[in-house]
Amino acid sequence: MDRKQLVIGLPAAGKTTFLAALWHVLESGQVPGALRLSEVHGDQGYLNRIRDAWGSCQPIERTRRGQEAVVRMRLVEADGSAATELIVPDPSGESFVDQWELGRASGDYLALAQGALGVLLFINPLTLDNAPVIEGSPVDGVGGGTARAWQPQVVGTQVQLVEMLQALRRPPFAVERCPVSVLVSAWDRAADHHLPPNHWLAHTLPLLHQYLWTNEDRFPSRAFGVSAQGGDLDAQRAELLAKVEPWERVKIVGPECQPHDLSAPIRWLMSQ
Repeated sequence: MDRKQLVIGLPAAGKTTFLAALWHVLESGQVPGALRLSEVHGDQGYLNRIRDAWGSCQPIERTRRGQEAVVRMRLVEADGSAATELIVPDPSGESFVDQWELGRASGDYLALAQGALGVLLFINPLTLDNAPVIEGSPVDGVGGGTARAWQPQVVGTQVQLVEMLQALRRPPFAVERCPVSVLVSAWDRAADHHLPPNHWLAHTLPLLHQYLWTNEDRFPSRAFGVSAQGGDLDAQRAELLAKVEPWERVKIVGPECQPHDLSAPIRWLMSQ
């Protein structure tokens, strides 16, 4: 059965780094509890390139417009049961910026979204912009903020993320039900990362959390904290490279997660 998992997130949200680390986890077959790779179709060279950069602790060039890759993987549980075929697109963050600012989406994205049975929603806690001061607002100038004339790109991160989900409910997408795995990237560097990921979401992005909670029938969700790199590449490269196996530096926290199993959010989506 094809189960399309729609990958969404703003630029630099960690989508490509996650895909690179996930490819290694699946291909190595060494991570306890992880799904196993049975077949792969699509641009395997692209997967190998980003995996090699990730494995050598080099910055991974994020996906840009026109460079989007779509990879089809057949995954199975470790015991050979519950085989599933996934179609995992790696879209550019700019495509989601266009969707927000211009109300425009590509035909390819439309086709993927219309058939989506799950969403991997990526958030980078290091690039959040939650409280821009808008010129003419009641808090204009309060607290040392610099007022800006309103335009689409100054709207807070969580407002844009909620709109991404709301768009899936409207024509031409009109997705009836779509479970959401919320992946908080760079989890080890996020403020309050000692909290469970769902509590972090409620505390840091309350609008997004409330939207998911009040739309549980349409968007049942789980939150995961993910560090696909395992640390800060600038400050900890030598330490990370010293790991015997690259997957050992992967970290993920969340419901029913093994410590290094990046396939856990996908398994949860498949269970829905």
